[in-house]
Amino acid sequence: MVYQQNINDTAKIGVWHITESESFFSEHYSPRFEIKNHQKRIQHLAGRFLLQQLDDAISLDAILISEKGMPHLKNNDCFFSISHCDDFVAVIINSNQRVGIDIESVKSKIETIASKFITEDEMKILGNTGLDIKLQCTVGWTIKESMYKWYGLGNVDFKRNLKIISFEKYEDYFLFHTLFLKDGVEQSLKIKSMLIQNKVMSWVEV
Repeated sequence: MVYQQNINDTAKIGVWHITESESFFSEHYSPRFEIKNHQKRIQHLAGRFLLQQLDDAISLDAILISEKGMPHLKNNDCFFSISHCDDFVAVIINSNQRVGIDIESVKSKIETIASKFITEDEMKILGNTGLDIKLQCTVGWTIKESMYKWYGLGNVDFKRNLKIISFEKYEDYFLFHTLFLKDGVEQSLKIKSMLIQNKVMSWVEV
């Protein structure tokens, strides 16, 4: 595990750098459905493995997939979110409330599509972070993707329903203040964003 943090008494986060073979993970868990792509299969296995590393009381057999493709536990005994990127997997769990996490590589093309998910006002906010433009856009995407996963019900417009309001800069992370707006629901969310081994990772801390 390359990163682990106990956020509070009910929540923790972990990041795993996948260097092991598929057989290492398949010794612990076998997917209940076919995953033909080799990389996606290892990412899937590593995500389940990391989930149990964070909480060995979680039964992987109890994981269901929602209509929107979100994994969750029967009866929501514990809330969790998993994100994969290349050979990294990130997991956040919380025994009390919904969570969302996203980890992404920084890619040059993100500048060309940023206007699809970030408003002009939000770009001005991200521009004050001191990060270069590719990092700004990647941070913006991971913030909104983590909010989307937190919501979990799909049908979300990233520009209209997910709003970046402001941020605070700390030594090794940013704390973004955001607003989720949909169907009369207005929820303030705090999102932490940080760089970890050339990846951008953001997660909802509510």
